[in-house]
Amino acid sequence: MLWILKSFYKTKLPLVVIFLCSCAATTSSLVNSNKLILGMSQSQVCSTTLWSTGIYDDPCTGEEKRYVSKDALILFNDNKNIFLVFQGIQENKSKLVLVASSIEEAEFFIFNLLD
Repeated sequence: MLWILKSFYKTKLPLVVIFLCSCAATTSSLVNSNKLILGMSQSQVCSTTLWSTGIYDDPCTGEEKRYVSKDALILFNDNKNIFLVFQGIQENKSKLVLVASSIEEAEFFIFNLLD
């Protein structure tokens, strides 16, 4: 039994790791391929990114900033290279209104352009 495990770790495990690493898309590539589009709810966005991106690139597992007075929410990934702006704070009533590349751009949109 031990030789089977050793054989697996030497031959198959590296292939599995390479396959899993290469499957992860970035959030930007999901936007570019129209899998993330404006108007999607937060739950739709998060279900799309959950199975398509790596953990550090997924805005839904990263951080969030809430702007209660503007009824807006920003989700951003751990890499801090993509910022998703949602109109509406409640997850099931929110909609994606902007994909930004900086927190400054996202906040400018919220404070100056979002009704």
